[in-house]
Amino acid sequence: MTTSSITTLILGTLPENADPATHALAGPWCAAPASAEEAGYLMPPEPLADPERLETAARQARQLVSRLAPRLGDAFNAIYETAYDERYWDFVLAPWLVRVVETLVDRLHRAEGILQTFGKLPLSVPVLPPPEETAIPDFAFADTQDFIMGGILNPAWNHQLLSRLLERRWPESWTAVELPRVRRAASPRPSENPVKRLARNILFSLPFPRIKGFSLRQSLELSLVLLLNRDRRDDTLPLRLLGDPSAPPLPLGFTEDEALTFILSIRPQSLQEAAIPLSLGHKQARIRSRVVSVAACEDDAYRIKMALHRGRGCRMIFIQHGGEYGYVKTSVAYPLVEYRQHRFITWGWKHHGLLPGNFLPLPHPQLAALRDAHREKSPSLLLVGTEMALLPYTLKSMLRGRQHFAYREGRARFVAALPEPLRAQTLYRPYFDVPSSLEDAPWLLRRFPEVQRCTGPLEPHMLGCRLLVLDHAGTTLAQALAADVPLLLYWDPASASFTPEAEALLDKLREAGILHDSPESAAAKAAEIWDDVPGWWARVRAACKPWASQHALTNKDDVSHVWKLILKDV
Repeated sequence: MTTSSITTLILGTLPENADPATHALAGPWCAAPASAEEAGYLMPPEPLADPERLETAARQARQLVSRLAPRLGDAFNAIYETAYDERYWDFVLAPWLVRVVETLVDRLHRAEGILQTFGKLPLSVPVLPPPEETAIPDFAFADTQDFIMGGILNPAWNHQLLSRLLERRWPESWTAVELPRVRRAASPRPSENPVKRLARNILFSLPFPRIKGFSLRQSLELSLVLLLNRDRRDDTLPLRLLGDPSAPPLPLGFTEDEALTFILSIRPQSLQEAAIPLSLGHKQARIRSRVVSVAACEDDAYRIKMALHRGRGCRMIFIQHGGEYGYVKTSVAYPLVEYRQHRFITWGWKHHGLLPGNFLPLPHPQLAALRDAHREKSPSLLLVGTEMALLPYTLKSMLRGRQHFAYREGRARFVAALPEPLRAQTLYRPYFDVPSSLEDAPWLLRRFPEVQRCTGPLEPHMLGCRLLVLDHAGTTLAQALAADVPLLLYWDPASASFTPEAEALLDKLREAGILHDSPESAAAKAAEIWDDVPGWWARVRAACKPWASQHALTNKDDVSHVWKLILKDV
């Protein structure tokens, strides 16, 4: 195919009559869940696939968030005639603001890549009209979660955004074809049973709310400990101090003022309600420290309630809830939302590269409950995959956009390289469904019908399999190490991006034959050890201890007692 035959550039969803000979795509999401690459469509290179370019984009995003946070707080105070300080507004705004800025910066880099790839071609480009200046926006969002699902992961919303960004440097060789306006109403979460909602609100109002891995009794006991904590230190890092003034300007000449206008125009209904005058009450919170559930990142109503406590001076403690914290090299959300709190309790690590934070390592009950729990119950090889979202919603060290094509192909290469009898004993566990993602389990199982799909809760399968194989580093890796599950890992080192501290630990796994740089190598190792996995694991498991001590910390102590001792003085 030559570019001379291309006549149309698609920014949104690919029309049914499209053909690779005549249509080019702004990105892989245009054809989701099908593979635009397998179909042969021309697309720009993935703009932030290079780890250094991704880190530059993250620096741009962190700087923009740090600059916008105080301006947004001032804007809300002026609109609603309130006088809340940065403690309140930083807590309310951070999760949503970070998501918006990450998306905006990513799409600016994508728009720049689209212009570099197609800017000199004579193309017809269907665009969506700009938003009308009316009380009813084209795309309305109920809350942060609704914005993620109905905005960031919605090809139509991205179509409108890219239409506006490309207008800034619209090539003379392009012809804009305006499509009918698209509207999307806010979609609040489904109504909850009143009794369940009441119980949930009560549990979330505890100084130590229900956290995964902790029992109700433990939550109550730790809440009492926090009630007795009278320490007056506050190590919270304000958002305004967490930027990077050396970050380069945004692509396409996009300015901070333009970003502020854009962000105010798309704020969800929940954040409009956040500034309705509410009394912050006492100058000093009666409870000086609270643990906050990670639900606060996407549950705006809960976050606003916690922000009222924060506005009174209460110090907030967040807890690691997934495996990748601490070793992904690049992140925007982690330092700006969670690490900067008075304390961030980790699964063992104390530093995260150059990202600032108030880190406190403690053994977590979620992992302690799995300690040495593996017992083979079936001679199965369990292969676990991760998400393949084609519309990125973070600026974090993970595969992005077009990189998922090679990632998925690697999984097929692994299965194909297994001996046929072992392939028949393989279970595949796909990731949860995410909008605008590449087709997952059906794609693999059509190619290898002898492989079975793993259904139901993952944990029993993991604890009872003979061998676990992971093609990514995530929460399942931490759980497996805590449970002493025999495992193999593989990924392409050229596309993986870890902190220098993590790379040194991964080298030990590579030397032991646990981590492999290709799916074929991992498959060969699986075949080699299959008849005596316990014997092999006994010889190599020691290589996992350095990684596990940093990223899957467990010990034989009474975990609840350890937390009580620490939280009374935090």
